[in-house]
Amino acid sequence: MLDYTSIPALAYVVLEESWVLGISARPGVVEFEMDLTFAKDHPELKPPRAGDMYYGRTGTIQFTGVTSLTWSGQGAPPAIDANGAHDYDAIDSFQWHGTIYTLDGSWGAMRIDAADVEVTLTGPA
Repeated sequence: MLDYTSIPALAYVVLEESWVLGISARPGVVEFEMDLTFAKDHPELKPPRAGDMYYGRTGTIQFTGVTSLTWSGQGAPPAIDANGAHDYDAIDSFQWHGTIYTLDGSWGAMRIDAADVEVTLTGPA
C-alpha cells in the first residue's frame, strides 16, 4: 500500500492536520468536505491566517467512479469548537493500491474502490 502523498491531487496537503467537515456518499461518488492544511511545499502556500497554526483552504476530496464502498465505525458525534463550528477530526490514515483506497479516523473507516481521486479547493485564498 502507498501513502496518500503519492497521489498527485493530495501531494501538497497534510491530511493529519486537516479537518473533516462532512462526508457524503451517493452512487458512484464519495466526497469529503474538508478544511485542508497545505504542506510546506504547496505552490499556493501563504502565511497562516490570524488564529491559525497552518495555512489552508476549505475544499473537497472526491472519489469518482466508485464501484464499492465499505464504511464501518460510523456514528461518532462531531467535535464543536469555541466558535460553534463542527468537525469530525482528521483523516488519520490514507493508503491506496491500484483502485483501492483505505482511510480511517474518528469518523470511521472506509474501503473505497474508485477510478479516481480529485481535490477541489472551494474556500477563499
